[in-house]
Amino acid sequence: MLKTRILSALVGIPLIIFFIWRDGWFCRGLFLLIGLGIVKEMQNIISKRGVSNFKILPYVLFIIIFFAPILDVYANLSVVLFLLLTSLVFVIAYPGTDMKDMALCFWMPVYAGFLLSYILKIQFLNSSFYLLLLTFIITWCSDIGGYIFGRLLGKHKLAPRLSPKKTWEGCLGCLFLTVLGCVLFNFFAAGLIFNYSYAYAVVLGVTGSMAAQLGDLMISGVKRTFKVKDSGSLIPGHGGVLDRFDSFLLVLPVVYYFYMFINLEF
Repeated sequence: MLKTRILSALVGIPLIIFFIWRDGWFCRGLFLLIGLGIVKEMQNIISKRGVSNFKILPYVLFIIIFFAPILDVYANLSVVLFLLLTSLVFVIAYPGTDMKDMALCFWMPVYAGFLLSYILKIQFLNSSFYLLLLTFIITWCSDIGGYIFGRLLGKHKLAPRLSPKKTWEGCLGCLFLTVLGCVLFNFFAAGLIFNYSYAYAVVLGVTGSMAAQLGDLMISGVKRTFKVKDSGSLIPGHGGVLDRFDSFLLVLPVVYYFYMFINLEF
C-alpha cells in the first residue's frame, strides 16, 4: 500500500508542478478536471444511497462557480440562468426528488467550486506559481507529518467518531512538518512570499496545517455519513480525487488571504 502511494506521488507531483508552472489555461484546465472529478465522486456516493443526482446540473454549477472570478458581470447572469433551470427540473421531477436531494447534490459543487476558484484569484497575483507551489507544500507536509508521527507515536485519539486512526500526536506532527516546510520555502524562495520574515512563515505553517487537517476531517465525516471508506479509486494507493485534495481545498483560501494580508492588498 505504501509503495503504491509513493509511486503515485512520484508520478503525480511532477505533473502538478508542471501544470502550475505553465500557468494560464494549463493550470485552470488541470483544476477544472480535478473539480469535476470531485463532483463526480460525490454524485456516485449519494446515488448509492438512493438520492436523485440531478444528472448534469451539479457539474454546470461547479463550472459557473469555478470560473466566477473571470466571468465578472456574467457570473451573476450565469447563476440566475442556472437557478431558473434547476427550478424547472425540480418542478418537473417532483415528487421524485425533494429539497434534501437538491441540497445533497449541490453542496459539493458549491464547496469545491468556490474553494478551487481561488486558483484563478491566485493567478492574478504576482508570484502565482510560488503561491500555488507553497499551497501544495503545506498540504503535502501536513499529510506526511500526520502520517509519520501518527504511525510512530500516535496514542491519543483526535476525533474517533470522524476518523478513528487520527491522533493528537499526528496532529502535532502535521503542524511541525508544515512549519518546517514553510520556513525552508522562505529560505530557498528568497523571501518571495514572506518578505524574508520567518515569523510569517511559522504563522502560515500553523494556520495552513490547521486548515488542511480540518478539510481532511470534514470530508472524513462526509464519507462516514455515507458509509464509504474512500471517495473513489482513481489514484492508486490514495483512493479518489476528493481523498487526495480534501485538505488542499481549504488551504487555498488561507494562502491567498495570508498573502493579501502581508502585502496589504485588501
